[in-house]
Amino acid sequence: MISEPLQSEFNFSIDRISESDWSVALNTFADANFYQTWSYGKLNWNMGIPSHFVLEKKGNIVALAQLRIVRIPFIEKGIAYLARGPVWKLRNTKPDFEIFRMVIKLLYNKYVIEKGLLLRIRPNEIMDGNDALHKILCDEGFSKKTFPPDRTLLIDLTPSIDELRQNLVRKWRQALARAERLSSLNLDCGTTNEHYQIALDIYREMHGRKQFAEFVDMEKHRLAQQDLPDFLKMKIMICRLNDEPIAALGWSTIGETGLPLIAATGNKSIALSTNASNLLWWKMIENMKTQGCKFCDVGGIDPILNPGGYKFKSGLVGKNGRDVFFLNPYEACNDPASSFLVNIGEQIRHRSQKFKIKLRNKNNDPKEADTSVIDNS
Repeated sequence: MISEPLQSEFNFSIDRISESDWSVALNTFADANFYQTWSYGKLNWNMGIPSHFVLEKKGNIVALAQLRIVRIPFIEKGIAYLARGPVWKLRNTKPDFEIFRMVIKLLYNKYVIEKGLLLRIRPNEIMDGNDALHKILCDEGFSKKTFPPDRTLLIDLTPSIDELRQNLVRKWRQALARAERLSSLNLDCGTTNEHYQIALDIYREMHGRKQFAEFVDMEKHRLAQQDLPDFLKMKIMICRLNDEPIAALGWSTIGETGLPLIAATGNKSIALSTNASNLLWWKMIENMKTQGCKFCDVGGIDPILNPGGYKFKSGLVGKNGRDVFFLNPYEACNDPASSFLVNIGEQIRHRSQKFKIKLRNKNNDPKEADTSVIDNS
């Protein structure tokens, strides 16, 4: 890895690390996540190219940041976008805010000052009343955007599995018990392309029934799943009624916070009568705890647009978690051309998304729980 010298103990590099070394390094961080995997950056972005930033301290990797770079051809203006990062909290160590500040400072210098891009950071951090990260970002030249922050339910997985179950909402726990008593329900969990394809088929059937607005490309998630090394692949669980797949759930256990990435139910009446979704989501919680996750992010919530999904996920959380918001995005830009072009492009994109949401509200059944997940990348 070719590095650039900094003060005393720090060194950094950009686009000098290999894919395999990135994957190994990513797995050492508590705040690692699917959106910072090399495979996601390589296969999920419709526009732009990934850029990989690495910070070392005394020869050890202490922070990573995978950014998406989108430039307007010929004029080289555009955006550098960092989603769910930087990754800077090493496992089993106390967070070092000096490392976070160094990452932010260097990203600003390289992408804003030297490359003339608008740099937007959507941190993988929960609002917890501590302004330390906000202060660092502002000190280093960033301003907080007024975009609505991502919202989710965060489950604390540190209690025993019996305590977690006891703290489920009573009706949710009863539905789970009914599903467990059905001998005709069978579960199959794996990481293969076959597992994902079955889940994708059920997802497409669900989308055909509900016609909700899609902001997640599940086909590209499949390609990422195929490309990921085995130790970073998501788990895919299929629920079958006798031999017929009726529901599926896929989740990532990268880092210390588990995250569902694909959720689907087939025939509405069968799925509801068997409580297949309750069984799958509970088995996911058991697996996350077994894999050493300390938290579960249920994959985003929207009580207004998706009240059924919110009710379902709230029942799973019960007394074990809390309703939280992620930090707002922050951005910095010293080039008026980059700022103007990015803002124009986003106005067009936002109008397109509003149109999709209107279609979703028109076609979706508010009484049916949509347990799908939200792409917060």
